[in-house]
Amino acid sequence: MEKSTAMKTTSTQREDMHNKHSYCRPGLYKGKNKQQLSAPTLAEDDCVFYTGLAKTDFHNLKTAMIVESKKVFSLLPYEDQLLLTLMRLRLELLYGHLARIFQICVGSVFNIFKHVLSVLCTIMKKSCSLA
Repeated sequence: MEKSTAMKTTSTQREDMHNKHSYCRPGLYKGKNKQQLSAPTLAEDDCVFYTGLAKTDFHNLKTAMIVESKKVFSLLPYEDQLLLTLMRLRLELLYGHLARIFQICVGSVFNIFKHVLSVLCTIMKKSCSLA
């Protein structure tokens, strides 16, 4: 009985990570234009429910945020960034849930939330020092 000494090549099979992990799926990005919620389309009562602010107060806060913000996230307009942040604060929604609502990845939700929160902190400090 003779054993074969021929070498066989092997390769490692890897799974496609984009299909396996939901936070990387291409469908979760804004480019698909399937965003479920948007600040300009909110009715007055929806704005109060999601943010705790009347629509005019939300608009004023967005204007102050635009003035104070030094960093631009092109994934979402300013009003949607503010909406995302206020929804996280008021409703305690998870990053993954917000990522699905706004059709962006979880990492972008975290970065936007962190940035907008720091801008809101700056706005509050300035408004408290004026009083």
